[in-house]
Amino acid sequence: MQDSSSLYAWVWGSGIVVCLAVWLYGLNIQNRWRLRSLPGPRWKWLVGQLKEAGTGRLHEHLLQWAQQYGPIFKFHFGRVPVVVVTNPELAYQVCVKRFMNFHDRPPPIMQLYSGRHRSLQMSSMLFARGKLWAGLRAAGEPLFHTKPLHRYAPLMNSAAEGLVHVLEKSSTPEQAPKAVNINQTLSNMTMEVLGTAALGVHLDAQSTEGEHGQGADLVWSGRQLFTVSNVKPILKLLLMAIPLLSGFWRQVIAWFKDPGMLDAAVARGYLWGASQALLDNARRKRPGFAGIKPTSTANGVAAAAADGGPGLAEPVHAAATANAVIAELANARKHPSGIGANAQIWGLMQGAFAKGEANYQGMVPQDTSILYHLMNATNKETGERLTDQQICSTCTLFILAGYETTSTALAYALYEISRNLDVEARILQEVDAFGRNKAPDYEDLARFPYLWAAFHESMRLWTVATPIIAMTRMCTQACTLAGHYIPKGTRVMVNTWGMQRDPKLYPDPEEFRPERFLEGSKEAQSRHPYAYMPFGAGPHKCIGYKFAEEEAMLTLVRLYQHFTFTVAPETGDLRASLLAAVTVYPKHGIFLRPHARV
Repeated sequence: MQDSSSLYAWVWGSGIVVCLAVWLYGLNIQNRWRLRSLPGPRWKWLVGQLKEAGTGRLHEHLLQWAQQYGPIFKFHFGRVPVVVVTNPELAYQVCVKRFMNFHDRPPPIMQLYSGRHRSLQMSSMLFARGKLWAGLRAAGEPLFHTKPLHRYAPLMNSAAEGLVHVLEKSSTPEQAPKAVNINQTLSNMTMEVLGTAALGVHLDAQSTEGEHGQGADLVWSGRQLFTVSNVKPILKLLLMAIPLLSGFWRQVIAWFKDPGMLDAAVARGYLWGASQALLDNARRKRPGFAGIKPTSTANGVAAAAADGGPGLAEPVHAAATANAVIAELANARKHPSGIGANAQIWGLMQGAFAKGEANYQGMVPQDTSILYHLMNATNKETGERLTDQQICSTCTLFILAGYETTSTALAYALYEISRNLDVEARILQEVDAFGRNKAPDYEDLARFPYLWAAFHESMRLWTVATPIIAMTRMCTQACTLAGHYIPKGTRVMVNTWGMQRDPKLYPDPEEFRPERFLEGSKEAQSRHPYAYMPFGAGPHKCIGYKFAEEEAMLTLVRLYQHFTFTVAPETGDLRASLLAAVTVYPKHGIFLRPHARV
């Protein structure tokens, strides 16, 4: 009887201790105490502000919090505290003046991957740190100097001409123009540009609106990575609220075959395989190349364990169309191999890698491509050539960073210009003065000051890149910011969406007014230089921003040489439909009707 009572007491005591430990864990006392001087939304037990952040509307909550708490405040992404600045001077401090205090980008808050998968993620310029980041950045910068930008213009004009042909099918004289999901149509075009510029092969992504052309498989893969937030909300909440059990939650995600995570694994593997195949083909073109040797095909993908990334798979002679490839990739995650989460996800990546390698094994990249340049580049910090993993990760980053952001920015610009006929009229005047029957080159873009202003105003009003990744820095050295102590390891986010809609910086911020950005205008002269940061600022500023601007401007000129646009009812309330993931994008798309100019 005494033993039974002792056991009963022990069980009750253990239960109380466990409950107390869980309760204390959920209070997150240590992280909250370190930033206690900062204002911000009230802490919610265990989850912080995950409810607000997990709905896809974080950009709007950041705007509201900035209005409520001022230019610097904090919120909690689960257990992770984030300091937010919504002030151009503080943004300048974080991104430029005190760069050494905020040198690196932090890893993603939602740790979906571990081991080899995480190694791939952290070897790209986006998440690399310290000397590795500095070396990758220095190796990539020559790609976006003035001379290469001149060289890209014919590629961009060719893709824009293809876009015109696609839109002409929806704008026939015999019938009323059809509504076009301009986001999707533009993403096919920007993928075509990136395929040629980054990978050095022509991707016919616009053939039948990208459904059958070479490159549609890459478009599909890119979209999966941009919609990785499809991971079930409850699983995202658990992963971020209780990171202590992140390994277990990843197992759960794999067990339940969560489509968001598994599709992303397939897409990442496929993009990696295509890049690796093109890299090896470039080396075969130069048999005397003395750099890093390609991974032996004899070991196949199993060689991945040696350096943290997939090796070359045995060639698979699959001549399937892009549609068939997409169908295979989309179905692959329904039957993941392996038992544990890592085994399942790695198995998916292996299979997708093999398909990507096989489908691009016959293509040799041009020697003007980004991939070819990186193959010959040296990490100036170490004096060594870039590894296969670094080259392929960087090429994949260029594709992802270049195609979705530029196409979304273009869609927003067309939307706003279409809603403001006075703006459209001035743009048409510039285009007609240049000529409607000739393609502009890089130097010609200076002849479109009002179109430039309209594009910048659109980028201000509809900030494409969310601050979650692009505008977040890790405090690498403890410091004070606006009088508040910022401990080492704290995430600091620049709230560009809130800053670029601040009425103190932009009078009547909800109005689309290109005159704000005309050189010499009173508003442009009085504005703080860091009040407008669509591409970031400082050493971490988007390395390809000039490329993106050139592509967008050339495309807009070519479009307005042939069309005007009206907003179709299918677009609905654009702002209410926006979701924030990697980009701030319209959930249902932007639908425009193209009207052929006579």
